[in-house]
Amino acid sequence: MTGTVTAKALPNYVLLGSGEMQNNKQTNLEEIKMKKIKMLTVTILAVVMLVTMTACGGSSFDLDGTWNVSTINGVAIDEVAAAAGVEAEMLNTMWVFDGESVTGSTVGGEQVMVVDAKDNGVDLSVEGEIAYSMVYDAEADTLTYSMMSPEEVVYEYVLARS
Repeated sequence: MTGTVTAKALPNYVLLGSGEMQNNKQTNLEEIKMKKIKMLTVTILAVVMLVTMTACGGSSFDLDGTWNVSTINGVAIDEVAAAAGVEAEMLNTMWVFDGESVTGSTVGGEQVMVVDAKDNGVDLSVEGEIAYSMVYDAEADTLTYSMMSPEEVVYEYVLARS
């Protein structure tokens, strides 16, 4: 004769494999506490990481001083000027970095910009808009930026410290 065993359901209790009964409500509360602790730990770690990255976000190089265009598309500015039939001063842009600002001067005038240091260079902004992004090469002590002409030709300028 075959018989079936039926178990009476007990609310909030679970039958473990060993035949023991465990309070399911207590287990759920412990799981919820562990999840909350994990979430709190993850949040704290994320905030610490964010603060650390922000504190280290500045540059480790000093750009203060005067910089002049040394090459345009890899060609010395004197050669570019001679090929164009003009004086080198006509093509040169002098950049004077002074802490948090820079003044860019050409034969047509000058522009003061705000300097925002990055890990590998600077962004120069006018009225909150980035006008130039320059990359700093520590070995060569140069700054490089690119500009597109109205004819859609890209020019790469390399600045050297004067």
